[in-house]
Amino acid sequence: MGGTSNQVVAGGWLSSAIRQGGMEGERKIMWRSRKARYLVLTGLCFYLIALANDALPMYVLCWATLSLVVAAFMLARLGLSGLAGERRLPRLRVFPDEPVAAALSLHNRGSFPKSNLLLRDEWRNLTLHQDSQRTRLLSWLGGEEATQVEIPTKLPHRGHYRLGPVTAIAMDPLGIFEARRCLQDTEKTVVVYPRPVPLPHFRLPAAWQHDWQPERHRYPRDDGLEFHSIREYQEGDDLRRVHWKTTAHMGRLYIREFEQETAAVATVVLDLHREQVFGSGFSSSLETAIVAAASVSQRLLELGYRLRFLAYEKFPVDLGPGQGQEHWYRILEVLAVAEGKGQVPLAALLNQHLPTLTCSLPLVVITGTTAPEAAAVLAHLRQANQWIVLVGLAGHTFLPPVEDLASEAGGKLLSLRQRLRQFLRIKAEREIKVRERTAKGRAGPEGRRELQEAVEAFWTRLRTSGVAVLPVGAGADLTASIRWEA
Repeated sequence: MGGTSNQVVAGGWLSSAIRQGGMEGERKIMWRSRKARYLVLTGLCFYLIALANDALPMYVLCWATLSLVVAAFMLARLGLSGLAGERRLPRLRVFPDEPVAAALSLHNRGSFPKSNLLLRDEWRNLTLHQDSQRTRLLSWLGGEEATQVEIPTKLPHRGHYRLGPVTAIAMDPLGIFEARRCLQDTEKTVVVYPRPVPLPHFRLPAAWQHDWQPERHRYPRDDGLEFHSIREYQEGDDLRRVHWKTTAHMGRLYIREFEQETAAVATVVLDLHREQVFGSGFSSSLETAIVAAASVSQRLLELGYRLRFLAYEKFPVDLGPGQGQEHWYRILEVLAVAEGKGQVPLAALLNQHLPTLTCSLPLVVITGTTAPEAAAVLAHLRQANQWIVLVGLAGHTFLPPVEDLASEAGGKLLSLRQRLRQFLRIKAEREIKVRERTAKGRAGPEGRRELQEAVEAFWTRLRTSGVAVLPVGAGADLTASIRWEA
């Protein structure tokens, strides 16, 4: 459970490597600290003096000095021998800044006691590419004993996190060598959900909150079930429920869904197209869109709707219709790992689900797009008696200043240049210039003004079509911005 590789390190310039086999794997010893250097040099001086003068006391001092180095090395090794660890996570669903009680069970299988163990716990956000670490000091662990250590951790942002593995660090009493062991069975994964905000002012017509639906969406059957919606055929579905008109129009099988009672169905569509992500980091439009999607989904489920969630990034996401906390957690899991790198624009996503979207009320679309094709599809849905709410992200407000964007691009390439050395210097410099020109063109005064005009024209066209547009800018209070009452 805890066998791994050991690395014994002492920190300077003189280095030596000792490689050994066995169950504990590869070991390295590097002498770099001043203490190790001085002791080795002192031992060599004693040896040279002994050779020159044939002095027995100098031989004794030489071997005593070298024995001290060997003893320090062995004590550092024994400080981690037989140590095993296991992590237990009671909660795998957390929100940002909630404490994660990561209980670490340590077992000293050897008879040599361990003292002053430093436990270093690293975590990495695989979604947002963040790294951090926490440390904890264990003062004593006797031979053949076990203990449990709590390493409190708060994960600050949404995403898929990898916790661990935990690295145990021990030093000899003289501080010459440092032994490290990466404990197995201490690596776990945690998903941190985006934290929604309350939307008390997002109100829907009372008729939607009860049993109202347009009569044209009802198709009663002889068995008493009522028509609910149309979806794509899945293996195992009853072929007697194939909707042939939609199948002929779309070129693939669609089936009809029925339910005993007529229930209002809401659909939330999140645009994750990569060209609609403005800004960077935690103040980007993507983070705002994800929090808005989580908040709207929570609000609709609170109002009793059967919720359907649509998105497209690396693969199509079609969740629902469903209700309850577990359904909301499924939506949050998708939002937690979203990276905004989709290649399917909003218009294509809506067209792909067009037959089923006309059967769900209401439709909430969260996007920063200004594409005319998307406006045309939304206007078409509105003409089909579809209530649509657009949470529009004002992309120009999320763009950073030109200097920040250009320096950020240059900094990333500068680190790349350092890694790839001399033969990529010219290429890196060219890419820096290209990114600087792109940053100035998009985030400069003209680029901002053009984007702002496109956003306003897009929203005006949708308002003319009867779509409710809720503008959201950078740093906006979503509780105040997402305010609508039909």
